[in-house]
Amino acid sequence: MSEQRPFKMTISLDVLHHLGIGLYSNIPAVLSELVANAWDADATHVDIILDHATQSIEIRDDGHGMSLDDINDKFLTVGYQRRKAHAETPDGRAVMGRKGIGKLAAFSIADTVEVHTSNGEVNNAFRMNTERIEESARNPDEKSYFPDPMSCVVRPSTSGTLIRLTDLRKRLSWTAPNLRRRLARRFSIIGGAHGFRVLVDGEPITVEDRDYFKDMEFIWHFGERAENWDFTRAPSGTDAGTVRNLVTIDPDNGGPPIQHRIRGFVGTVKKPSQLDDVNNAIVLSARGRLVHEDMLPEYRQARVYTEYVVGEVVADFLDDTDTDDIVTSGRQRVQQDDARYLAVKKTVNAALRSIRDDWDRRRKKAGLRRALEYPSVKQWYERMGPDKQKTAKRLFEKIEALRLAETEPKYELYRASMLAFEKLALRDMLSALDGWETHRDFTLLARLMSGVDEIEETSYHEIVTGRLKVIDAFRKLVPDAMERTLQKYIFDRLWLLHPSWDRATSNAHMERTVRAEFDRVPLTEEERRGRIDIRYRTTAGKHIIIELKKRDASVNVFDLAKQLTKYKNALAKCLRNRFPDEVPFIECIAVLGKQPTGSDDRGSVDQTLGAIHARYLTYDQLISEAQKRYSQYLEARDKASELSVIMANMRADFGLSPTHSDAS
Repeated sequence: MSEQRPFKMTISLDVLHHLGIGLYSNIPAVLSELVANAWDADATHVDIILDHATQSIEIRDDGHGMSLDDINDKFLTVGYQRRKAHAETPDGRAVMGRKGIGKLAAFSIADTVEVHTSNGEVNNAFRMNTERIEESARNPDEKSYFPDPMSCVVRPSTSGTLIRLTDLRKRLSWTAPNLRRRLARRFSIIGGAHGFRVLVDGEPITVEDRDYFKDMEFIWHFGERAENWDFTRAPSGTDAGTVRNLVTIDPDNGGPPIQHRIRGFVGTVKKPSQLDDVNNAIVLSARGRLVHEDMLPEYRQARVYTEYVVGEVVADFLDDTDTDDIVTSGRQRVQQDDARYLAVKKTVNAALRSIRDDWDRRRKKAGLRRALEYPSVKQWYERMGPDKQKTAKRLFEKIEALRLAETEPKYELYRASMLAFEKLALRDMLSALDGWETHRDFTLLARLMSGVDEIEETSYHEIVTGRLKVIDAFRKLVPDAMERTLQKYIFDRLWLLHPSWDRATSNAHMERTVRAEFDRVPLTEEERRGRIDIRYRTTAGKHIIIELKKRDASVNVFDLAKQLTKYKNALAKCLRNRFPDEVPFIECIAVLGKQPTGSDDRGSVDQTLGAIHARYLTYDQLISEAQKRYSQYLEARDKASELSVIMANMRADFGLSPTHSDAS
């Protein structure tokens, strides 16, 4: 080192690790760099092949290829800035590459990269490997890495480049449709209009691969209708107007403001479920490719509203050759504190605020149309008269104006609102009956009775549905858990024992008195060990004694009859003291683990217990018989009311999985 040049900067090969392996996070981002290289090579055709059998990826293009000098002076020169020499390609395309490090992206997903290329006169091929690069980096005397030459598979007479990625760092799990969709969102220059076809496993990428236009409800354009996107798949009537597209930048040097115009659109879908994590974004592009994956998180208002949003913004001035590079090394984000980006963000955020208010208004106006897209809601709406339809329309507008991200709450809101609407209509008819003695309107009375029947049947259908869910949950319990759960719930849910026993009632004082009498009933030690609990309840005009025996307890039918008789006598004594003029009817139910001993004949067991108005059920019988009774009710509804049918069909219309009763 001379006195004139006492200092020296050394660039280590380790920098390749930071610029390649550690820089890109996913396969679409890596392949985007290689597709951009093909664009810069004036390719018109790019084939991407995903080989899951060999776990490799090939990218082949028909661009101008490279000579040996091109390979060494440009491709293998990290940091070669092509735009400084030529801002356009020989065919007049705007060059995408800028930093000269995109070729290293491949090492983010593969340890071995082969390059086969021909410029139409000579062909060359070489292999690069991360392990060999790292070996060179560890050698203090090694200043360069020398890829291994290999036989070229591209003929000298053709021009183009083939890049093969092997020894992938992660198992290749991407499918061709998913990759086409991701790449379609990263480029706006793919397709015949730009003379640049990109295929994945033989299928060309098209604008349809973006997979959201078909679900658009409204679209707002930045300035004039964006010509870069094909809106033919969007439903008719989606155009909602335009938003301001002027971007103003205030220079740091105090000079006059600089203005640019952006292009693109912001769209909204009907339901958030129509957008996945990839499409629920506003992509920022420049020079035909993505430079910022998503601007939407930086819009910090109305989170629910943004779940409906998708968009694309083109700001080509962000990547002008004669300005500083705004895009980060990973080519997936821009420098977010750059004045140019801040100006774009200001314009986009202002558009999103304006669109949000317009979106609310349009959704409200479109409430009836959206509501009637559900067949069951349409059927309900069309069965009422014009006056009630006006009220129902206002109801739909209010529901549809709500920003409900999930379908289930929306379904529940529609269902509850429709039932409430029916009940209010009945209330109006009941008010009209105040003067019935004068007018004797039998038509009104008939309509009222029919409406009451419909609502009662619909309500009971919902009750049965809920009970079947509970019973199904019981069936799935292991025996010990079923025993504990029944002990906890059965005394207050007597509908498990009989459908007509809807409401179990119990007077607290009477309960304490009866329990004291039950505790005085003499039991053998074996009988006490076999019993879980005993309770007294009143329902449907009956006095009921329910005794739960342990599942593994062995019970003799004659001993059980004697025991239950004692309980009946104890309860009868309490009832006579409280209601001396009443002759109470007392029924006893014993829940057992298995059939009582003492007789092999079920008929004789039933006869023995029936003589004292008692019966027994095993745990399994209790659940299976309850399920059978309620299922039979649903099956017997061969002439269900129209309202019940509408309510039963609503879940499917909203795209929700069926309940237990629907499946039955």
